[in-house]
Amino acid sequence: FRSTLHAADHSCQNDADDVTSHSSSSITRRDALFSSLSLATVLSGGYPFRSMDAKAGLVQFPCPHLMNTYHFMRAGQSLLEEQDIWSTNPLFLTNRESALSSLGREQVQTAMDYLEEQNINPSLVKFSLAANAMDTADMISTDMQVGRNRLVPEYTYLDQRGIGKWEGLPLASTQEAVWAMDVEEAG
Repeated sequence: FRSTLHAADHSCQNDADDVTSHSSSSITRRDALFSSLSLATVLSGGYPFRSMDAKAGLVQFPCPHLMNTYHFMRAGQSLLEEQDIWSTNPLFLTNRESALSSLGREQVQTAMDYLEEQNINPSLVKFSLAANAMDTADMISTDMQVGRNRLVPEYTYLDQRGIGKWEGLPLASTQEAVWAMDVEEAG
């Protein structure tokens, strides 16, 4: 499909609108658009659709202009946590061994009861891809009637950090070392 505009003097006869003379030059719609954009660029001194310059700067807390409210909720206890085992390797986060334990389900239910008492109904739920976080989001979706289109998996930023050589070891024997490493890395 190619439409053309005729750049010509048109003279019409009678009421039938018959075109009696055309110039031999014709331009495409694309050429006409680019010609008008070029003219607009020249007249405006730059790109014709340029918005105002971005106003970038540091965010200072507390932010007086924010209107959103954010609530953070930890996923319930996983089956591996119940067995006192560290599991932070991203390759194994979705394994069902990391699913919610019965205590984890109770923890999530208690948190949802509190949110309902406070008259808080989430409009969006972001969750890690860890099995216990997905189970937690599923419980919130079902019990608090949050639509599936408002459950948003977060692929990186909500995962727990890896603990390296302590992976798979009991929490009780390694927790002090992990906390010491956190203090040392924090500066």
